[in-house]
Formats: sequence, structure tokens, C-alpha cells
Amino acid sequence: MVPALVVAFVAWLGRPAGFPPESAAPSVDPYRVSEVMIGQWETPVLWVMGEDATAGTQSDGMREVVVVIPEQFEEGLAELLDKWTPGSRIVVDCGRLDCDAAVEVAGRLRAEVGLPDVYVLERKAP
Repeated sequence: MVPALVVAFVAWLGRPAGFPPESAAPSVDPYRVSEVMIGQWETPVLWVMGEDATAGTQSDGMREVVVVIPEQFEEGLAELLDKWTPGSRIVVDCGRLDCDAAVEVAGRLRAEVGLPDVYVLERKAP
């Protein structure tokens, strides 16, 4: 058994640099965008609130916001599709740092409805 340990130790010393590979850094989600990125887009943006107690269209003072919550997805979807124009991008937000509802709504819009340009607003802690 000792010879096997010696061989394993020598093999470990002679391993190539970077082996075994370090764990990869978490991949960046291409569907998460910052307000800075959104400001650079030249295409229209439809804002969707992915979490709210009421359904319907709201206004945050600067832009119209369509409310689509996971529990009432179909009801909100009808209004979203009424306001959406082909070629525009959809940004889903929920107003909090960590919001699974926005991620769920965006995923469902891409997977179930087939809308290609659906993103989640990335919020940073102050």
C-alpha cells in the first residue's frame, strides 16, 4: 500500500498547472439586465411588474407598467400582449432585490408564449 501512496503523491506533484480545474465562476444570466443596459437600448421597452396584489396596468410616473403575476398569469398576459409590439423588449421587475416572481414570469413568457426578448431587471443592494 505504501508504494501506491508514493506513486499517487508523485503523480499529484507532476500534475499540469490548473489541474484539477478550479470550479467555474457562476455564469452570468444573459436575461438579467441593469437599468444602465436598458438605457442603452434603442428598441422600445414594455415594463412588466411580476409581483403585485392587483392586476392591470399601472403607471410609475414615467412609464406604463403591465402587471403579470404568476398566480394570475393568463389574465395579465392578455393585457401584456395587447400592449406589446413585435420588436420591443420586455423587462420584468418586482421592485425588490430578490424576487422569484419576476424570474418566473419572464421564464414563462419566453417558454410558454415564445416571446424572445424578455429580461429581468437586476437590482443591486444600495
